[in-house]
Amino acid sequence: MKAMIWKELRENFKWAVLAMLGLGMAEIYALNQRQFFNYYVQESETLCKASFLMATTFGCALVGLILGFVQILPEQRRDQWAALLHRPVPRGVIFRGKAAAGFLLYLFATIPPYLACVWYVDTPGHFAAPFVPGMVAPGVADICAGAAYYFAALFVGLRRGPWFGSRIFGLLAAVYVSFFVTDNYQPAYVSVEASLIMALALFAAAWGAMLSNGLLRVQPWLSRAALLAVVFYGVCAAGELMNPILNSVAPLNWYYGSEYIVDIDGRPLKEVNNKDVPPTFFDLAGNPVQDERLTKGNSYRYRLGFAGASSYIGDPHGMHRGGYSEGYRAASTYIWQSQEVPSESWYYLPGERIFTGFKTQSRTLIGTIGRDGFQPGAPSAPPLNDGITVSPDWYASNLPLFEQIGQTVCHLDLDERKITPVLSSSDSKIFGVSGLESYQNDETISDLAAVALLPEIRIIDKTGNVFATLPYHQDMDHYGRVSVAVKPTKDRFFLRYSPSRWINYWEAQKMPQYLEEMDAHGTLLNTYTLPPIPQPGGPETWYEYIYTNLQTPALYFGELAYVKIGDLLGSERLAGEAKDMFERSWNRTKDVAIRITLTSLVFSIITLVWARRLLFSWERALAWAAFVLAFNLAGLITFRLVADWPVLVKCPSCGRKRPIEENLCPHCATGWPARKPEGTEIVDSVALTP
Repeated sequence: MKAMIWKELRENFKWAVLAMLGLGMAEIYALNQRQFFNYYVQESETLCKASFLMATTFGCALVGLILGFVQILPEQRRDQWAALLHRPVPRGVIFRGKAAAGFLLYLFATIPPYLACVWYVDTPGHFAAPFVPGMVAPGVADICAGAAYYFAALFVGLRRGPWFGSRIFGLLAAVYVSFFVTDNYQPAYVSVEASLIMALALFAAAWGAMLSNGLLRVQPWLSRAALLAVVFYGVCAAGELMNPILNSVAPLNWYYGSEYIVDIDGRPLKEVNNKDVPPTFFDLAGNPVQDERLTKGNSYRYRLGFAGASSYIGDPHGMHRGGYSEGYRAASTYIWQSQEVPSESWYYLPGERIFTGFKTQSRTLIGTIGRDGFQPGAPSAPPLNDGITVSPDWYASNLPLFEQIGQTVCHLDLDERKITPVLSSSDSKIFGVSGLESYQNDETISDLAAVALLPEIRIIDKTGNVFATLPYHQDMDHYGRVSVAVKPTKDRFFLRYSPSRWINYWEAQKMPQYLEEMDAHGTLLNTYTLPPIPQPGGPETWYEYIYTNLQTPALYFGELAYVKIGDLLGSERLAGEAKDMFERSWNRTKDVAIRITLTSLVFSIITLVWARRLLFSWERALAWAAFVLAFNLAGLITFRLVADWPVLVKCPSCGRKRPIEENLCPHCATGWPARKPEGTEIVDSVALTP
């Protein structure tokens, strides 16, 4: 195998070098794109910038495909392929040698450019932002996903059959990995694991294709299982690719609808949005409101912006305080940027729990702020005390506040480089802090903050002075989700009460909301009841209904079991999902489970009848029917693409169809008749005499 590896390295090294140079230039250009024309991108994004992640996502996949195809397709010409297979070594050794060499070349083409970009970001003077190690994860996941594309290219080149059959679905299996990796709903390590598992599956499927001539039953059991998995996920990827097309013809019942707003005059209004027409407004009595400020131009300047003070106030009923992560591919998961100080860029690093600043022009480090205060020129500092949570909108506000849950609200003064406690609460837990914004003279004013306590909302400025105290007038156990707004004149405040997070979603949709208007002294001026607004579009659309019914039972019930077992074992991460699936949305969970089971049962019966008509044995037919029962429509398509379909011919004895590879007819148990003499036989049959 060593000779095969060296042969492949010598022949394909030049392609790996070209791929490395091309990918490296694309990644470096994407990192520096902001310097030329993409000014809206924050300097802090670096390795999580959209343009850079596009380069790593598509670049690594393209490199994997190119290296796989140039390694296998030129040798598919008959003479070269025959010469390759006539080497005095088994086919498996040839394949492993080619795959090992190609994988090394892929790593050589993708890892050095990415390491160079990491070094470029980490080196001082290139970016006015700190280097956060966690931001390396998205690129690593993309490199692992690209490995799946390399083995997909081998699979496509080695698999026998038409391109529109199982071969193309092997390539789509790698595309499915890209969908999964670019999804922010799972941790980075899960994306890496999924990419490597799919790469191994494609490797095993390509190995089986090398050993056989396309038949499933002659392959080793490992390659057969891998082939089923690869084609199945390829079918899933085809469904994902069809989503935009189906969404374009399906009604968008989630986009258009109504909502309640409060304009800058303090009027609560109902806004009704319809397709292709300007929004219309009504007061709470249902009377039309004609106001061009709201229907033309930038209407958001003429409506109050509500800031979420807390998702629940009081008893959380087992709910955990939510984090602010937007996914492992989002820069805001690792670094929050503030533009409060001119010519300086300040950041909060959630992982390190420190603040750090840079000179914007020279891109040099100013220092860090941590538990011990400001440290000039220091790349790190002792982290903030445990229990301190930074408000997620501090970087978007001119009032950077953060809270120490249950104790103190602090103000970070970046000009003075210090942290100042501005509000302490010893008699009530602090449930949240949020900056308040309003438009005034075409500018956004943000110099007040709302602090959610158990008995009231306190409005404070950056020095800690209490500007207003707003007591609650609703049942905070059920209406603990409170948002706050202030008029530009700062003489009127509005509290909006919504159902708490712990309440069942479907129950919350039937509950009204409440709006209270108060002055700075907390005097209640008006209370408005906001009736629940039905979800736009009503029930599921035909597209959503079909999509739900075609879910895979094995994966759906597997996820339910995984969440339930994790909850029973004490996993905090899965506790909320379990509560949602098995308590708040149990009727929905049960309904979906019944629907996908019945749909899969119908496809399973179709598979059984189909297989028996093709003269599959009962054992094979029942095995495929069970497979389709577990994997729904995707399983049925996999059966059509992967199963060994017999060639049927007319039986000379009974006239019915029989498989050409079987010695006996399954209908009449007759063998193949002897061939009639044609006079060209070399040896004539002579009767034996004693």
